[in-house]
Formats: sequence, C-alpha cells, structure tokens
Amino acid sequence: MSGNAARQLSPFIRMMIAIFLLLLAVWIVLKIYIARTEPSGPQADGTKISIFVTAGLKAYREPGGADKDSFSGMARWASLIDKRRTQHPSILLDAGDFCGSAQWDKETSDIRYFFEGMRMIGYAAAGIGSDEIRFGHRRLQEKADRAGFELLSANISGIPDGEIPGARYTVIRTGGRRTLTGTKRGLKVGVFSVALPQFIYETGPDIHLQYDILDPRIASIEAVSALKEKGCDLIVALSYQSWPMSLALAECVDGIDIVINGRPGHDRSTGKKVGRTTVVDTGIKTTSLTEVFVEWTGGSPAIMVRESGPEAKTMKGRDDLVELEKRYMRELENR
Repeated sequence: MSGNAARQLSPFIRMMIAIFLLLLAVWIVLKIYIARTEPSGPQADGTKISIFVTAGLKAYREPGGADKDSFSGMARWASLIDKRRTQHPSILLDAGDFCGSAQWDKETSDIRYFFEGMRMIGYAAAGIGSDEIRFGHRRLQEKADRAGFELLSANISGIPDGEIPGARYTVIRTGGRRTLTGTKRGLKVGVFSVALPQFIYETGPDIHLQYDILDPRIASIEAVSALKEKGCDLIVALSYQSWPMSLALAECVDGIDIVINGRPGHDRSTGKKVGRTTVVDTGIKTTSLTEVFVEWTGGSPAIMVRESGPEAKTMKGRDDLVELEKRYMRELENR
C-alpha cells in the first residue's frame, strides 16, 4: 500500500476505533446498571435445582449395557441427568477419590476413558481426595481442564511454593436468562472442598513434605465467607472426611447449606439434618446415584436427598457414552 493510500485510510480507521470504544463504554455501563438493578435476596418460591453427587468412583463408569439388576453406570446416569435438566437446573459434582487406579503413574485405558466419560456427562466440579493426591495434582489438573470441570481444594497447598491443587472454591451459575450482558438472575451455587489431613498424609511417607493441610473447619469458614460475599444462593461443602467428621463440620461451621461426605459410610444415598445444614452420604457407586433436590419455599431452600440409582437403572443408556464403552472394550480386545 502506498503512503497516500495509508493516509487516506487513517481517518477511517480512527473513526472505527472511536465508534468501537464508544460502544464498549455503553456496554460496560449497561452491564453495571443491569447488575445493580438485578433482583437480589432469596430465590422465588418454586425455584428448583437438582445436585447430583458421586464419591469414591475410582474410575468406575459401568457401561449402559451392564446387568440391569446390578449396575447403572455413567451412560444411564447421563440419561437421567439429561431428563432432570429438561425439568429444572441440574449440576453434577464429585466429592473425591474419583480417579483411582491400581497404577496411578501410568496412562491406563481406564483412566483415559473415565476422564472422557466425565467430560461427556458434564461434571461441573470435583473435590480432591487421597487418590487424586496419588495421581499427582499437576497431571490431574491437565485432565480436569480437558474434561471441563473445576478441581477444588480449600485446605491443601503445596510446599514450599504454596501452589494450590485446584481452586479454593467455585461459583456455578445455572438457570436464568441469557442476555447480551450475561446471564440474568438464575441460581448461584458456591462449592468448596476440604479434606481430613490424616487421609491425605496417609497417601505416602513424604506427603507431609509436599503438602500443607489446613484445619478443614478454618478453611470452611474462610470459603463460606468468600462465597457469601459473592451472593451465592446455596453453599455446598465437599467433605472428604468421614460421616462423623462431616456431621461435625456441619455442626461447627455456620452458613453451609449442604455437606457432601466424600468417604461414603452408607450403602445407599442418605441425608441427615444438622441445624440448618443437610449432610449427605452417597452410598455404593455400583447401585447408588445421589440426587440432592432443592426447592425454595417461604424464601428458604427446602432440601431433600434422593436415591436415584434405581430410576437411573430403568433408563436407556445415553448413546454417546454407550459408544464410548464399546470403543474401550474394542481397545482391550485388540491389545
């Protein structure tokens, strides 16, 4: 381009930049205005959400074609969760020990297909437990990023760099109306995860040299405070402890709506009220699928724990996950 042509274009370019900056300024002001005028306070009565929770999966993803009398598995879970998502907002969480393997240091087919299954079924977040520490948090973070879910760990940090394996907490926004300036209203679910120090330190003789683990109660108080400031409608704690310790966490930390116990102590989905908090156990992975159903009434969330494993077993497995399992089986046969 000649010098004369460049000089002729420059006023046009300057005008376009000015228009772009003006539109950007208008968009920012509009976004701030909408955020400030958006209704705050309790959700409207009748607002609903289902929070599906797993724990202790250890790379389990039994195929949709498994024995209907014994198993459900990811393909059928996906069909049930998809059904709920057509009815009201629904999210999927895991409370720890999801990536277990007999060979944590190797890229086994089980691991590869399991994380692909997590991506396809749509996990939103997962807490870190003993198996995840064995797996290696950097390697695990890469897997989680590819699978599209958030790794959470509010009370574990690396030594000496202080690097956190995962985020301290996350805010999941679901439902509402999508507009040019973002999602309007909807539900804001705050989620964080804590682990009992003993369980993490037991994973290896040198773990205490690699990780510093804060008291779960202190980390929970900090996380709840931060999530309240963000205006969350629900606060969920993924508690990789034990059933008694998860009950104790609910008793001593105010502001948690739901505590999910990450070391299952019951053979089916179980819920227990501790003050204003509902503590949930997830049962056995091969027969249970825990659904925490929440509906606002009188300005407050009413929480009910459902064992949805039997309903999942009646569903036809979702085609893409059934096909994933077939590919896995073919790979095993061709070794």
